[in-house]
Amino acid sequence: MSTDSSDRRAALVVWLLLACQAAFGLHTAITKSVTHDELWHLPVGLINLTQGRFEADNLNPPLTRMWDAAPLAIAGLRGDPVASRPMAGLKFVEAHPGDFQRWYVWGRVFNLVFSVATGWLLARWARKLWGSLAAIGVTLLYATCPNILAHASIVTPDAGLMLGCLASLYLFWRWSERRTWRNAVVLGIVLGLAQAAKYTAVLLYPVLGGVWLGLAVLPHRRTGSGGPGPDVPTARVSGWQFPAAVIVSLVVLNAAYLFHGTGRRLGEYAFQSQSLSVASAALGAVNWLPVPLPRDYLEGLDAQRAIMEGAHPVFLDGAWSVTGFAAYYPKTLLYKLPHPLQLAVIVGLLSTLLIRRARIPIRVHALIVLLSLGLLGTAAGTSMQLGVRYILPLLPLGMLYAGGAFRMVEAAPRGVRIAIMLITTVACGLSLRHHPHHLAYFNEYAGGPVGGREHLLDSNIDWGQDLNLVRDYMREQKLPTIGLAYFGTVPPELLGINYTLPPGFTPQSAGTFRLPPGWYAVSVNYVMGRPHTIHEPDGGSHGVGLDEFGYFRQFEPVARLGYSIDVYRVE
Repeated sequence: MSTDSSDRRAALVVWLLLACQAAFGLHTAITKSVTHDELWHLPVGLINLTQGRFEADNLNPPLTRMWDAAPLAIAGLRGDPVASRPMAGLKFVEAHPGDFQRWYVWGRVFNLVFSVATGWLLARWARKLWGSLAAIGVTLLYATCPNILAHASIVTPDAGLMLGCLASLYLFWRWSERRTWRNAVVLGIVLGLAQAAKYTAVLLYPVLGGVWLGLAVLPHRRTGSGGPGPDVPTARVSGWQFPAAVIVSLVVLNAAYLFHGTGRRLGEYAFQSQSLSVASAALGAVNWLPVPLPRDYLEGLDAQRAIMEGAHPVFLDGAWSVTGFAAYYPKTLLYKLPHPLQLAVIVGLLSTLLIRRARIPIRVHALIVLLSLGLLGTAAGTSMQLGVRYILPLLPLGMLYAGGAFRMVEAAPRGVRIAIMLITTVACGLSLRHHPHHLAYFNEYAGGPVGGREHLLDSNIDWGQDLNLVRDYMREQKLPTIGLAYFGTVPPELLGINYTLPPGFTPQSAGTFRLPPGWYAVSVNYVMGRPHTIHEPDGGSHGVGLDEFGYFRQFEPVARLGYSIDVYRVE
């Protein structure tokens, strides 16, 4: 940021806010159990990092998982050399029964770096567009957003993707303001790192490519909002820079996979997904061409698309579907985002469109809108609609628009400006009142964390994050055993939980069904009828049908553990 006194004060406030977010995230990381997908993300990252193998689980690119596994590698740990997802996770926790939670906390600490970096970059971009107060305002919205805190505090690729998307857009904008080869190369490096974080980042290519074509057609005028220095003298030279950045990004992506299988011919792949099979068939005449992508990246993308194209149980507003809902993600944003953030984004967007002093370059609008539509369209076009985490990169993009609202506040009289910022700070702070239960956060319109289950399930509320609270509750109540239906992947016995499974209700058992008296702890997903796979006390597992444990909705829970597990006492 700038070196004048006002910018230095703003930078200090920004870093204080990000430090507060990191502190909340660290406490969340320490207190929450290993979540559903975390079980294998961290051990697979350890295998990727220490053994250079990527076939153990290629459903996600390896970069963020390797970063999160770095403290484990430094400590000398190694993953099972023959394990695959999800066995890699089970073998890891079974090999470290007394301290596996500690290793996941270390991975979460490293994952928090992505969130802090995203917040800093968001503030930097907002300051360049609207000034210091906007930088403070958007950072306040970002640092107090429960959804970002929740997913930054667990080992998944989502926070890394969020950083990769925002950084790629910012660096493309910076390159568009000052078209130098240095800026183009840096853009290419970050764009490649984003591809190695999560497959969703492939959307950046058509988004950036579309805006690049627009820049080539439209005359380039400086807006005064970018960095210092003139443009590259000739359009012909600058026209080669973005294609060069794309090439650099592909080199970086291949390097993340150690160039395993790079250059394999297209005809050698046997795709499973419909989308890649159709594309391969359309390119049948050139199937002899080498593909400039790692083998595990392309095969993993194909496997991911095949899963996305399959049927999945999706819950929205009390209804179930196996094909998804067109309104799922708009309603997710309606229910999961804090109201101050929703208001600031709406006011900021209108300000940038209608009020001269808050306007921003059209290319910034294009970058934000195109990527947002791409994320929403891609997520809505599949039946795997399982949580706000699938569109997490949308959140900082919306917050960037909120900077326009704070630009308007900066123009108000000093007393009004102070009052508005104080009210905003208090309102944003209230979003953290359910700490550390950020994963189960719902806003007031949705009914809060208790009422949210009537609207959304899965990783929006219950991802296995509160298993340790069952153990603690049993100790408090001096319960030697409990009936447990747990929506998660960590075997409960590893936490010292002695349990039996509640009886499952099916139409065939209606005449003989009986629930024995006793204590029961049931994950919210199961209470609301979610089908899944459940752990058995003997170490096995079996499938749970639709609404098999839904009969617990007849009872009033005596406790709600982290808003994701209900406790019942049946007389």
